[in-house]
Amino acid sequence: MAQAFATMMDGTRREVPVEVNGNLFRVPVNGIPQDTKSLEIHLDDFCATAGTDGYFLIPTVTESNRPSGLVRFHPRTDTEYVSAASNLPLFGIKNGSHAVLAIMRGMNIFYDLVYGVRDGKYYLHPRIRLNGEAPYEPPEILLLNLYGEEADWAGMARAYRRYQIERGACVPLRERAKKYPVLAETARGTLIRIRLAWKPVPPPVLEQTPETEPPVFAAVTLKRCGEIIEECHRKGIRNLEFSIVGWNIGGHDGRWPDVFPVEPKIGTEEELKALIRKAKEYGYLFSNHANAIGSYAISSRRKESMLLRDRDGKPCNGGQWGGGQSSQLCPKATHHLRVEDMEKYVELGFRGTQYYDAISMIQPLPCHHPDHPLNPRETGEWRGKTLALAREKIGASASEGGMDFAIGCFDYALYAIFELNPKRPEICDEYVPFWYIVYHGILTYNSFCESVNGMVKKDPDLMLRNLEYGGRPLAYFYAKFMHAGDNWMGNEDMCCATDEQLRFSVDAIAKTQKLFETISDLQYEFLDEIRILAPGIESSRYANGTTLVFNCTNAEYVHCGKRIAPHSFARFDR
Repeated sequence: MAQAFATMMDGTRREVPVEVNGNLFRVPVNGIPQDTKSLEIHLDDFCATAGTDGYFLIPTVTESNRPSGLVRFHPRTDTEYVSAASNLPLFGIKNGSHAVLAIMRGMNIFYDLVYGVRDGKYYLHPRIRLNGEAPYEPPEILLLNLYGEEADWAGMARAYRRYQIERGACVPLRERAKKYPVLAETARGTLIRIRLAWKPVPPPVLEQTPETEPPVFAAVTLKRCGEIIEECHRKGIRNLEFSIVGWNIGGHDGRWPDVFPVEPKIGTEEELKALIRKAKEYGYLFSNHANAIGSYAISSRRKESMLLRDRDGKPCNGGQWGGGQSSQLCPKATHHLRVEDMEKYVELGFRGTQYYDAISMIQPLPCHHPDHPLNPRETGEWRGKTLALAREKIGASASEGGMDFAIGCFDYALYAIFELNPKRPEICDEYVPFWYIVYHGILTYNSFCESVNGMVKKDPDLMLRNLEYGGRPLAYFYAKFMHAGDNWMGNEDMCCATDEQLRFSVDAIAKTQKLFETISDLQYEFLDEIRILAPGIESSRYANGTTLVFNCTNAEYVHCGKRIAPHSFARFDR
């Protein structure tokens, strides 16, 4: 059974009704009082006694785009933790031989998971944030019961994958590739992103004009980009996709939503067309990086009426990047800009995975502009329309993270989660690769930020972990670009300022692509299990029976009679 409690803006608390229909629990909208600050839904299944064999599954432990984790029912002192902004709208419990997966089906964007232990009793419940606003849909939770081999965290991941496919939220990669052949090509190879130009970050000028705009630094011209492609072709590397970043006016995050003209410091539009033709002649995909969320005062296309507004009517600001202080755009009010840009991208000849920054990495905010109001779900749907448009026109679509509110509309995540192993809160006992089991075989992705440029980083296991979790290799020329602050993709970079640097980088790409081609067929398969065999030895089991065993130690490891060298892997087919 279930109970729901509303905490009012004045701090008082009252119980509200819950409707039960089998395993579906719903709180009627008309039963939620006005001025509710938050709504908690307490489910009987999500309690356990300390010492019980089991755990809670938390889909995103610390903050959005971080790993999933397990909270085991160890005896411990009273404590409570709150996780916000889950990438996946769910939570779970394993209690002995039985497991329950809870799926948030309504009001599932702005909520927290509250979990802890008090007097030896563990508890877990969602807390939906309303902040005095009426809910735009009834909060709902669907429970799925799991038994036997399905009653663990990996079984919960498989169950959620089945749920998403069966309800039509997404389509397996194998099926989508029949309609969109670009997807079949992307699954076979390494993605190479090349950052061409950018302004200083953090920005010295927040509200820029053409007169006060900081100078653009061009690290890679279109001519030099062509030389990278030539070297890849000369080395005989197949199945690559190139994506250029910062080719637009002002460079990376320069003047959004302005895109054109091509930034003069890197070349001309005719040179860009020639570069795209060259890539196609060599059999390579060629796509670009764009932004549909952020905007800057320097833009000639931005209008105040386009901005996403908060409940007080003020613009919703984002981060401070090359163009200065960014403000979020309403995806509905600016969809016509995406259509205009897409027509130009098609004219230029782009074919590949069109990338839109941050769309699947940050929660969709409501828009309170009176001319184009949106609730969070509608904002997410309009973001999805941008991604779907890119797929239809360019061949595939991509964004930065792994939030799944628009999962049916995009094909690639630049990093599925942000960090592989951030500091764990004390209540979390271990991280588990839950997201990858859910969405491998549906999306392609790079597994985490640290695995960007794994082929040139000193830690050999970063690339292995990316492959273990089902990722595609990601090479990024000038991933490191901030002149102050954290370069979140690492400080070991891929460069091409000299011919020696260019050849070194391409050699690393060639080696990685050759390795990836031995397992790239598995991009179409569901990933059913990732488990530890021994310290530093882990295996990834796919639905077709193939298993990959990864040796992240300094000693040889023998598995099923096959010797696996240190810092390498072996494939075992059924």
